[in-house]
Amino acid sequence: MSPSLLAIDERRRAAIFASEQAQARRNAASKEIGDAKKARDEARAGKLMTEVTELKSGCGARGAAKTADEELLRELSASQSAARRGA
Repeated sequence: MSPSLLAIDERRRAAIFASEQAQARRNAASKEIGDAKKARDEARAGKLMTEVTELKSGCGARGAAKTADEELLRELSASQSAARRGA
């Protein structure tokens, strides 16, 4: 695999990992919101809801980066395969 393909794949994998980490934190924060509301700690619940909103907004950017890298990988891989067949 070429260095450029490896670099793109590494970026894609990092985006996937970051997305999974954000999702895990979002899930944990959502549970903590329920706990805070049960304890009638509205200040903590509000902070956690803000965090969840921020995590949700970041998911779109991470997903877009992953998708763009996946498309670039497909294009580069296809062009390298075509070059090998033509050689």
